[in-house]
Amino acid sequence: MDLLHYLQKPFSKNIIAARVFFASNINFFLLLWLGWMLFPLFLSGFVSDDAFNSQIKGILLHYNISLFDRIVSEISYWLSLGRFNPLNWIFWYSYFYLLPSLLLFKLFVFFIIYLNLIYFEKILKFITQSGSFSYCVVFLLPILFQFRYWHDPFLAFASIPLACLLFFFSLYLLIRYIETAKTTYYWYYLLVFLISLLCYELSYISPLFYFLIIYLENRSLKKSFLLIATPIALILLHFMIKGFFTSTSGLYPGTMFSFNFGNIIEAFYIQLISTFPLTWKLAEGFSNLSFLKINFLDFIVPAVLTGLVVFLLSTLIASDENINKYRLRSLITFSLLLILVPAFIVAISGHQSELIEAGIGYGYLPVFFQYFGLASLIFTIIRAINPSATLSIGIWFIFFVIISFTRLENYHVVQESNIVYKYPRELLEASIKKGILAEVTKNDLIIIDSKYPSDDSWFYSMVTQKEINVCSINISSKSTSISKKNAESYNKKFGTDSFRRTKFPYCLNYRKWNNFYGLSYHNFSDYKSGQVIFATFEDVNRDQENQRFKFKRYKIFDKLSNKIRNKVEGKYYDFNKLRSIDRSSLGNGYFYLLPSLLLEEVFLSFSGLHAEEGTKDSYLRWSSGKSKIIITNDSDEVKSRVLNFSIVRPNNENLPLQIKYDKKIIKDTVQNYKQFSLKLLLEPGETIIEISSELQSLNNGDPREIVFGVVNYALYVSK
Repeated sequence: MDLLHYLQKPFSKNIIAARVFFASNINFFLLLWLGWMLFPLFLSGFVSDDAFNSQIKGILLHYNISLFDRIVSEISYWLSLGRFNPLNWIFWYSYFYLLPSLLLFKLFVFFIIYLNLIYFEKILKFITQSGSFSYCVVFLLPILFQFRYWHDPFLAFASIPLACLLFFFSLYLLIRYIETAKTTYYWYYLLVFLISLLCYELSYISPLFYFLIIYLENRSLKKSFLLIATPIALILLHFMIKGFFTSTSGLYPGTMFSFNFGNIIEAFYIQLISTFPLTWKLAEGFSNLSFLKINFLDFIVPAVLTGLVVFLLSTLIASDENINKYRLRSLITFSLLLILVPAFIVAISGHQSELIEAGIGYGYLPVFFQYFGLASLIFTIIRAINPSATLSIGIWFIFFVIISFTRLENYHVVQESNIVYKYPRELLEASIKKGILAEVTKNDLIIIDSKYPSDDSWFYSMVTQKEINVCSINISSKSTSISKKNAESYNKKFGTDSFRRTKFPYCLNYRKWNNFYGLSYHNFSDYKSGQVIFATFEDVNRDQENQRFKFKRYKIFDKLSNKIRNKVEGKYYDFNKLRSIDRSSLGNGYFYLLPSLLLEEVFLSFSGLHAEEGTKDSYLRWSSGKSKIIITNDSDEVKSRVLNFSIVRPNNENLPLQIKYDKKIIKDTVQNYKQFSLKLLLEPGETIIEISSELQSLNNGDPREIVFGVVNYALYVSK
């Protein structure tokens, strides 16, 4: 329905002029619309795989290898696991090597997504012979784009939008060949398909869509099959190459298939549901944006822009050409296949189990393809409804709700991801650039407590522009062992003996280190400011696995002032205590915390327990089922102590628990929460308290597979 019918003529003339301007600059307005909807993307950091791949310069410096060597090693490693995507590694490693800028990367990802919309519009125009319909669909698409704090094709895994672009571009070149009969387009179409095949396995679905496009035009099964024969042959060749070089000892889970019918149906349903707007709000295991935190002002701009876009799109709707039934059936088939085929591939792949475990609201990477099919299908349905003022108002309201909440939730997901991926990286980078590691050489070792992707040696090497060796002490001594399979896999990917070079405590004796240092850093409550402390260790015993690192000399970098303060004390501090500090207990900074870090004769350390959470008065560590509390007596005398702690199971399920210490075994059942108190006579050295349960982990989507928590653990002098 054309709303100009209800407007006075002088006003309607201006509206007509605006509509003409909109129609003549429609690609530019599409760019602006997409930019507004995806603006939170530009506020995010390097996320997931991108966080590591972006450190390529540091990888080369740390291992003293060339870019070519690294790419060959990566291709070889993945080929042994059943994946042959060499162009993916060539492209992304080369990109991050030449253009490591975060802003440029986000702009590049945005441009790829924009090109996806442009070429998808051209494909729809060919199918429907309606330019107005195709543009309405691509204007609808951005409101479907949901960010997820899980395998997300927008915030991370830029190879997915790129694979989708290659898919659409190859379809477009095939269409140009059909329209012009120029063989040049045919060869270009095959070349782009080959590139996509060597980038990502989802290109296996391409011939199905090629066939649909070809058959739409010639209606000949024989001719259609002939034109897709070469892509099918290339896929078979790709399979043969993988089969020949793949190791029999292990495969990447994504390359394996599961044909359990019940699991396929469940995984397919979850992946399918993830295509629809606002479904991320249904996800468990993630703190979604609370409705109570939403301000009324947050809805004003979406309301105005939604109204403007719907009004301008009515220009296209009013001029919408008729689509004949044959092309309409082809359109519906194309749209449904674009939704269902990627979802089915995920449902039978090795990602099936992790998708089922994650649950409703989550969707694996190919959901990016599915959005395009859903947008086309939605507008096909809208177009079939008789136009009216009520329909226009209804469409505006639905779009307004989806746009408002999706954009706000996208902002929220970005903020949550920045806490892990962006803010810690920026803090550490600022301190290194200021010179906190100026004295460190390749013959020194830095001990850290790894919590973020920026905690790898690669990042330190990349920022300092020199080889820096970092070893994380997260996993405590007694439980640390090298599985031959894990070590071989790690070394194959990162170089000979790199497992021992980076894993504690083996790193202590990897080389005859000149100096040992410790580094820890925390963001303050605003996340954008924070401090880094860098300490020089004294008297490090390389042969003692459960190390106690003490220091007098240290530096503290403050991001807000962008200054480093150097200090040498007359007393020792305990680095292990510093490791247990969290954001909530940081307060006004490290200088105020130092009195609580003084060295003690008897102290706690942990194995198999995740990082401490909570406040100074109420804190816990989660366990995946088998954990140890290690008490070290650093004196020459027997010490009498009492260890108090509680065990929590976050639901009402009975938790069978076993506690072993000092040749004693306690077997108990915990329902929700139970306190324990152990009286101990501590010989010099280590006393280990093993806490374990065979109960399954909680089904809450947490990748740590939590079984129970150890709460408010504390050591007291026995009276």
